Amino acid sequence: MSKSLAVITGPDAAPSEAFVRRDLEALRARGWRVRTFSLHASVPAGAMRRRLTAALWRRVLALAAHPRQALALLRRAGLAAQVSACARDADLILAHFAWTTADVAAVAAELCGCPWVCAVHAWDVFAQSPRALRRRLSGAARVLACSEAAAAAVRSAGLPADKVARVRHGVPLAEYPFHAGERSATTIVAAGRLEHKKGFDTLIAACASSLGAPAALQLHIAGTGSQQDALTRQVAVGGLNGRVTMRGWLDQTALRELVKTAALFVLPSRRAAGGDRDGIANVLLEAMALGTPVLTTSAGAAAEVIRDGVNGALAPPDDPAALATSIRALLADAPLRARLARNARATIESDFDLVRTSAALEAELLAVGAVRGQ
Repeated sequence: MSKSLAVITGPDAAPSEAFVRRDLEALRARGWRVRTFSLHASVPAGAMRRRLTAALWRRVLALAAHPRQALALLRRAGLAAQVSACARDADLILAHFAWTTADVAAVAAELCGCPWVCAVHAWDVFAQSPRALRRRLSGAARVLACSEAAAAAVRSAGLPADKVARVRHGVPLAEYPFHAGERSATTIVAAGRLEHKKGFDTLIAACASSLGAPAALQLHIAGTGSQQDALTRQVAVGGLNGRVTMRGWLDQTALRELVKTAALFVLPSRRAAGGDRDGIANVLLEAMALGTPVLTTSAGAAAEVIRDGVNGALAPPDDPAALATSIRALLADAPLRARLARNARATIESDFDLVRTSAALEAELLAVGAVRGQ
C-alpha cells in the first residue's frame, strides 16, 4: 500500500476544524501523501460524462427525502469529478463529517473504484435521522467515530458493528505543555463556537444570578457564531460588562495563553432540540493538557473523558444555579483544582496524545487498504 489519501472536508481555514488539520499533519509525518479538497471550493463540473451523471443521480435518489442536501451534492459535481481523478492514484478517499462531504466521496469512489472512509464527529450524526445516516454511510468501507457516543449512533442507525471504529482526536502535547506556574484565582475562561448547543447563555446566567463573590471574578468567552449578538446583549442586560468579556475569535496561540493562566475552564454544553450536542470538544482536551481544571456538563460525550471529581467536574446542563455552585466550589478549593489538573494531564497523555491517536487512525486506514489489495 502506497499510503496515499484524498481527503474531503470543510474549508481549510475553519478554526473549528483544527482537529482535522492535526490528524492530517500527523498522517503526513507518518509518510502519507495527503491531498485535501475543500467542500466549498468552486470547481466547474465541465462535461457531465455519463458515468458521473449516473453516479450523481444514484446518490441524489438516496437523498430523496432531503432535497436541499441533494441539491448541495449536485452543485459539487465538479468537485466529485476532481476527487475521482485524484483518487485513481490514491489508496483511499476520506470524508470528514457524514454530510455533503460523504456524498461527494461516495460519488467519487464509484467513479474511480477507490474505497471511501467517513470520519464522523458530533452534529453530523446526532442531528440527522438514523435512516438518513444509514443511507448516507452504507457505502463507506469504514466509519471512524471520535467518541463512543458517535459510534453508538452510527451502529444504532443500522451500520454493521464491524464497520464502525472509535478513533479519538489527539492533542499535540509539545504544543500544550502542562502549565504549573501561577494562575489567576479569579479568572474563568470559556471557548467555542457561539452556538445554542454550547450553552454559553447558561454560564452568563450563572454569573448574573448566583455566582456571588469574589467580586473581582472575570469571565472571558472566546469564539464567534450565530449567538454572539444575543450573548453580548445578555451580558449588558445582566450588568456584567465589567465581569464578562466577549473576546471574539482567538487563534490557537492566543487562546492557549489565555487558558493556561485561568483558574478554571468551563464548557456549559446542552443538548439541542434537534438532538445536536457536543462530542468530545477539542478545547476541553486542550485545557486538560495545559493543566487548567475543567468544568463541563453531561449533555455531550465529555463524560467519556471526565470523571467527576477525579480529572474534572461535571454539572447538569441548562442549570445556572448548579453551574454557579460548581464554580464556587472549585474556585474555593485550590488543592482540589491542582489534583484535578494533574489527573487531567495524565488522562490526556494516556488516551489523547496525538502520536497515539494518529497511529490508531493509520491502522484503520491501512486495514481498509489491505482489504482492497486482496
